[in-house]
Amino acid sequence: MGHRANLVIVTETGYELYYDHWIANTLPFQVFWGLEHALKLIRLQAQREPDQWTNPVYAEGGVLIDPFEQVVLLFGGNYISSNLSFQAVFIECMGYQWPGWKIQWAYSELYDFAAYLGILHDFCQHFSLSEARKECFAYGVVANLDLATPTTPLSTLLSIRFNDGQVYFFPLQEDIFNLLYAPLQAFDGLQQHLIYQTFDLSLMHKELVDCLHLDLQQQVVHVWSAELNANLQLLPHPWPGWRLYHYGYDFSHYQQIVDQQVILPSVDYAAAWEVIKTQLLGDHQNQAFDFLAKILDKSQAQVIQIPADTLKHHEYHLPLEQREALLAATEAAFRQAHGL
Repeated sequence: MGHRANLVIVTETGYELYYDHWIANTLPFQVFWGLEHALKLIRLQAQREPDQWTNPVYAEGGVLIDPFEQVVLLFGGNYISSNLSFQAVFIECMGYQWPGWKIQWAYSELYDFAAYLGILHDFCQHFSLSEARKECFAYGVVANLDLATPTTPLSTLLSIRFNDGQVYFFPLQEDIFNLLYAPLQAFDGLQQHLIYQTFDLSLMHKELVDCLHLDLQQQVVHVWSAELNANLQLLPHPWPGWRLYHYGYDFSHYQQIVDQQVILPSVDYAAAWEVIKTQLLGDHQNQAFDFLAKILDKSQAQVIQIPADTLKHHEYHLPLEQREALLAATEAAFRQAHGL
């Protein structure tokens, strides 16, 4: 029960680690407003010893702030954690509130934090990835390589550069993670579907979707996805000798990789902005925490047993008027940048 998050502030001698049991779903929208407000929010939460990290399996959100290098890493949040377009718009707009800072989405979540802090080896020793990998591959993966049609949903656009140098596109109904975990031989069946040497994704999908490119010549896999399983990023890929690169929402190199033969949907900046704006101006008072607190307050029981972490949460919110004022300049800059 809860939405667990780790919050990190880099210091001159190391880092401060904090924990909140309920904030993961709203965290990006609450740290959006700049350094001062983000630090206030973080330091209200429960501080932990530097080695008392939340198990990555249960961490649904997090933020790392480095005031010295002016870097922010974050993940979590409803709407944006699984949507490429929303991530692109959110990170851009957050940059207006953090001028001069580098804002990055942490696709490998707490493992990205550990890598940034230089403690990745010890972190992985404590939170074993080898066991997670065994679980992923214990039963194998059977990927459904059915091509999508105008009447069926498209989940992943797969492109393959074959050994003869030719690139073909395959609009698939399959989830990208099933494709990544499938044995390489599973793709042999696509040889019968060498149809698309050019592909206009915008004709089949109005928004960006997960894309996967396999280069059989170079043994490289390129991934564009709103989420990436940390096990793939940090452990040997199931295809021996292959290298994996993950770009998140950054499609700037995709057309070059596929010889300019793909047309991607344009991000609907206006629509994405309206969703994000609604979230930024919404009431993020944690209803689940309040509900639990009221139950405990009214309970007549002499003994109530709940996990200690359940009550580790403190609210901090900017008044709506202040958020509206801060957002006005951001909205003006964003609309000008995209001709809205």
